Amino acid sequence: MPATKTLLCLGYGYSAQALAQRLDRQDWQVIGTSRAGREGTIAFPGSDLTGVLQSVTHILISIAPDAE
Repeated sequence: MPATKTLLCLGYGYSAQALAQRLDRQDWQVIGTSRAGREGTIAFPGSDLTGVLQSVTHILISIAPDAE
């Protein structure tokens, strides 16, 4: 059964990963972003998210502040 909901996590750090682990993967697809573009995430800023946004049903914004 394909995922019915898609969550885009802008900032796929501790909190976003904890939430993703609790979601039922039969109902949810999770896409995450990170500044470093580490494995399993999309580098952001730097990547065009236009294509990704077309399939997203939910967005979590959990981007950590930078040094400034």
